[in-house]
Amino acid sequence: MLCARYFRSRRRVTAEGFEDNFALFYLSRALFSYGLLEPLTAAGRPVIVNVAGPGHRTPIDWTDLQSQKRYDGVEAMFLTGRLNDLLGVSFAERHGGGPVRYVLMHPGTTSTGFVGDFDPATARFIEQQKAVAKPAADVAPAIMRLLDDPPAAPLSAFNMYRPLTVDSDLFSPAQASVLAEMTAAILPA
Repeated sequence: MLCARYFRSRRRVTAEGFEDNFALFYLSRALFSYGLLEPLTAAGRPVIVNVAGPGHRTPIDWTDLQSQKRYDGVEAMFLTGRLNDLLGVSFAERHGGGPVRYVLMHPGTTSTGFVGDFDPATARFIEQQKAVAKPAADVAPAIMRLLDDPPAAPLSAFNMYRPLTVDSDLFSPAQASVLAEMTAAILPA
């Protein structure tokens, strides 16, 4: 399960030189997805569940994946969510003939840590979200279903229990290929 997130109202760069949100919400998931491929392949019904909010129509600025030109925390989060959609496409294209299934999942607003570094306006919004968020115990069955009985398709997407189509421009194989090449170019060998 890939679901780490830490929201930042202000842009921050990691020690490795990556925008923090891009590193945590996208790069780490790419590294775990491919890095765990071999042990997952040996499992009974292997599945990667990437909790990333699939199917959002956030435009991708291919010249600024790390929000250097203009940073907005919400936009950076949505952008990396879109990148995770394309990560799923690339993974399924490369390894869809094998046993590992890739599932993109959006549970909706869930009462988890709501961790981050918030400016005052965002902190107020987060408090509102906490008040309406569903308990994690309400989300767990939807996630457990995907872990216990992975879908047959190499790539699938869900909004809680509702399947989303991955046959749309949001899951473009051509864009996924561009992102995979860009990702490979920025990661050390």
